[in-house]
Amino acid sequence: SQVVELVLANVEASGAFSLVLPSLAREGAATSTARWAAGSPRGVLDGVPVAVKDMIAVRGQPLFHGKAPTAERRRNVEAEDDEMVARLRAQGAIIIGLTVMTEGGVSPLGYAPFFHAPLNPHNTSHYPGGSSSGSAVAVALGLTPIAVGFDGGGSIRIPAALSGTVGLAATFGRVPFRGTMSTMVKTGVLAATV
Repeated sequence: SQVVELVLANVEASGAFSLVLPSLAREGAATSTARWAAGSPRGVLDGVPVAVKDMIAVRGQPLFHGKAPTAERRRNVEAEDDEMVARLRAQGAIIIGLTVMTEGGVSPLGYAPFFHAPLNPHNTSHYPGGSSSGSAVAVALGLTPIAVGFDGGGSIRIPAALSGTVGLAATFGRVPFRGTMSTMVKTGVLAATV
């Protein structure tokens, strides 16, 4: 719970998140704290803050896909968690929020004009690379030790390289996800270290 409060206190200034989920994060932290106190954590991810790219469904939350967060888009909430999110939550991971991405995931630069962010965490006069830019920035800034992204042509690998994090674009189909995206798209993790 203390870790989540520290993360939440710093996410707004980071420019990494398109949608922060404080109530969901605090609820997850409270139940994780109780499991650890009882000596029955769900596993190594129990209580770990995680960020997910803003094209991965979190139940009850909208997705922007890097587009302007209009009132209409905010009303269109997801009915269920993506398989990755459901598996992370089942292990006790705490979803902090959805991370900024380039519009439609089509630019390797990493800057989303509607969010005026993110910028490279090591030099804010540079871009962080994309399209999973917010996920890489969240990890590089130490807000979350891991984040989830999608990669069709370098969208995990490019921001990982430009932000000094580790990015793994898994083999297509190795990590299941919901949706009917191109067979080029694969999901993967960005992390602070191998």
